[in-house]
Amino acid sequence: MALGPQTRPEWFGVDLVAYPSGSGDVHHFGILHDGTWIEDDPLPQGTEFGKVNAFELKILDLLIGQILKEPVPDTPGFEFPPQNNDETTGLTLEYRGRHTYRLYDDEPDGVSYYADDLLDVVEIGALNAFVRYLDRKYGTDPGEAIIG
Repeated sequence: MALGPQTRPEWFGVDLVAYPSGSGDVHHFGILHDGTWIEDDPLPQGTEFGKVNAFELKILDLLIGQILKEPVPDTPGFEFPPQNNDETTGLTLEYRGRHTYRLYDDEPDGVSYYADDLLDVVEIGALNAFVRYLDRKYGTDPGEAIIG
């Protein structure tokens, strides 16, 4: 199935943020609906920009479109033990440029998914994994990556 402009979900951007414990630094990697990625790291890297390829943008459209088929709850629906005690990470989705949905938080006290059912957890987990993959591919050199 080809995604045309009329079938694309109306998302504006997806953002992955990490706060490594004890460092005071913030790592931000975001992707806009047009495929532009933005990485903002503490100095010396600073802010970098680029474009994901068309296939990667279609995957983002499909994942985000699936998540947006149902309303995203304002409070976590599923919580799990922490996965990573060395940093706090979060994944947000901006919809139509008007509303930001919090989808995922991984904090030292536990992991939260803003989801109504386990299928939503899988969908958010897939988006989180794909955005992390894009961060490693386009962002900070994998040997220096803060996230992951």
